[in-house]
Amino acid sequence: MIGLMGNRVNARHQTGVDAVRQIVIVAVACILVGVTAVARASGSDQLSVEDSTVGSGVDGSDVFVAPDRPVRPGDGSRSDSAKMAAEKFLTDELVHQTVDASGADQLVVASRSAGDRNSTIVRFDYTSASGVPLYGGQALVEVTANKKIRTVNSSTSNRPFPSDDPSLTASEAANRALTQVADAKSASTKALDVSSGELVFYDPAVVGAIGGPIKGVRLAWQFEVVDGKAIKYETLIDATSGEVLLAFNQVHGALDRKICDSHATEDDSCSSTDTGQHVRSEGDAPLGDTEADNAYQFFGEFYDMLDTWFDRDGHAGDGRMMRGNINVHEDGSPYQNAYYNGVQVVFGAGLATDDIVGHEWTHGLIDHTSRLIYYGESGAMNESIADVFGEFLDQRNDYDEATGAWQIGEDWKVIRSMSDPNQFGDPDTRLGRYWYDGSGDNGGVHINSGVGNKFAHLITAGGDHNNYQVSGLGIEKAARVIYGANLLLTSSSDYQAYGNALNQACATLVGSHDIGTTDCAQVTTATQAVNIYTDPDAPPPPEPDDAAGDSLATATELPASWTVRETLHSGDNDYWTFTTSTTRDISIVLNELPTDYDLELYNAAGNLIAYSENPASEAETITSTLNPGTYIARVYPWSSPKTDNYRLAVTPPEDTTPLPVPQPVPAPNPVPNPAPPVSSLPDSGTTTIDPPPSTTPPLVTKKLRKISGLTVQKNKKRLKLTWERQQLDDRVYYEWKVIRKLVKSGTVRQTGWTTSKKPRAVLSVKDRGAKRFKGGALYVFKIRALSSTDSGKTITKRYRT
Repeated sequence: MIGLMGNRVNARHQTGVDAVRQIVIVAVACILVGVTAVARASGSDQLSVEDSTVGSGVDGSDVFVAPDRPVRPGDGSRSDSAKMAAEKFLTDELVHQTVDASGADQLVVASRSAGDRNSTIVRFDYTSASGVPLYGGQALVEVTANKKIRTVNSSTSNRPFPSDDPSLTASEAANRALTQVADAKSASTKALDVSSGELVFYDPAVVGAIGGPIKGVRLAWQFEVVDGKAIKYETLIDATSGEVLLAFNQVHGALDRKICDSHATEDDSCSSTDTGQHVRSEGDAPLGDTEADNAYQFFGEFYDMLDTWFDRDGHAGDGRMMRGNINVHEDGSPYQNAYYNGVQVVFGAGLATDDIVGHEWTHGLIDHTSRLIYYGESGAMNESIADVFGEFLDQRNDYDEATGAWQIGEDWKVIRSMSDPNQFGDPDTRLGRYWYDGSGDNGGVHINSGVGNKFAHLITAGGDHNNYQVSGLGIEKAARVIYGANLLLTSSSDYQAYGNALNQACATLVGSHDIGTTDCAQVTTATQAVNIYTDPDAPPPPEPDDAAGDSLATATELPASWTVRETLHSGDNDYWTFTTSTTRDISIVLNELPTDYDLELYNAAGNLIAYSENPASEAETITSTLNPGTYIARVYPWSSPKTDNYRLAVTPPEDTTPLPVPQPVPAPNPVPNPAPPVSSLPDSGTTTIDPPPSTTPPLVTKKLRKISGLTVQKNKKRLKLTWERQQLDDRVYYEWKVIRKLVKSGTVRQTGWTTSKKPRAVLSVKDRGAKRFKGGALYVFKIRALSSTDSGKTITKRYRT
């Protein structure tokens, strides 16, 4: 889908997840550090330290690769089989580092395809011993014609897997998937079809869905919910609780062509329910209909581009028919978008232009190669590669005028700039300005595509960016590098893996198509310029002194005050021990956090007895009654490995002298008219009260207040929270979420970021369990505008029942 995005919010997102082994793609000439330790750990004699390279995963794990070195086949194996060579390599080297350390037990061959320069790419899926796959978990091995390993790329999880025995049946989960998609798309469940469910293990970190409430690996039912038109939802339902774990629309914003026109009578001639009358097939003469003839022409030019540059027989590689539907209408009006739905490309009126045709068919190409998941960073790369080849088609056929170069949709209306993504509120650097980390737009697939687009512009046309000077290679060389990189990606690869793949793809192409090492140096510079480069030779940065132990066995004793400010090293966990001589109530607080950290408490036997997993940079607190004995507190980042400072305090310390507690600053204008007593609360109805003139966020007690447009409706079964729009701009869309923390137990749950369907839509959440919470609950309601003028502005309101 070309993605007609409005203005969007600016946010930063720290990527790289300790639970994910997004293993580095290793270039042939690359020599990385840490070989000796990992070689000893693997126990394999198939690879010597001297002739190997090792890539480090983000959690400190390592994977062996052996570029341009024959894999020694085991007894009875066929040495002429690329599949056998790849399997042998993974069994001897990779499996020790990935499978053995996770809940995955085996690798299953998923596909084989041709790579660049006579290589074969073998893809493996990670599964449990019983055959349940890890969603997005994949290993890729590229094997040369003489059975040498050229490239390895792997994504998996090192978290333990739960039982694979579901509590929900596939039918029960399917109904929840249908309801979720129907609600999300304002559609009838009768208009939707759902696939038969497949059990998968889901770790949100594998696909980059980090920062949310889901932690650890879940067993889930995976469904595809479709309507045959613009709905093709990937939906994961927790197989135990029925919770929606992940849901996003996969419809992407030999030459054989068929064009249908939705101005005419609908029929099934284009193999989709959203089709028009068949108007032109392969070999037919031009119709004199500009829209139909243009679509037919551009389909052919896209096929010719793949055939000429990559020797590829169409988007699927097998010469299958390219189907298209033009002049599509929606609810009686011209459809204002275009998309590829896995069967055909659909265009609204006037949208069958060269770059949009190239964009949508590139989604089809990706669907048959890397299969990048259309969510988060992998989805942003999917969108970017589609933008790139749409633009290359545009420039290759001289359709781009000087004023329209590097613009997406210039023949209709410009929606993105590849040379200056910031112009439309998109980032041009990973983690830079306008980088988006919300859940809207499938996790920012159209927004964060700006990073890959800027890379493509730099490597093709050259230029200065972030103090890097790049000399352009021209569109054909750039296209070959980007196409080759796409072949080396797993379905859940992120931008760091893309940077590695780009450098590896260029190294593979040296000596062909007039590509040399100087060209590859420009590829490296361009990846550095947009912050997707991983330097394999760079030593790790010096870290501050670390006083904490790195395991339960080596835990460091807390000082006498039982309070410490410390630095957690990247890839490290900190363990602190303390001893109490009496039975006492203890509060352990982890605060002053720059990002999301978690806290666990163990007894002397190493058993986990309590934990705190609050979202984002919220302080972590464990309150417990402890018997006499020794205890160990563990501090660790829940998402990416990082080096950060924190404060850990156990209160009261052994001498019973409490630590000073910072007192809140009183509001300059005290809240008038305090809330009435509990007994005045009605059992049902809506309570709306003007906001008090206070700078301190007020609490909504049993006599509920209206806070800056917030209305709380309560009845015997639920609490409904609605944000009234008079406080907001009616012209823009909004994104919102709700976090609930139970006062008594400290349990936290939250919704994901949800985008309003219409500018004037009501933003509300229902909590059916609110009446059952003893001690009440604290709610945090956050809303932010999807507008570049309001970038980074989040309205936060807190209230308590």
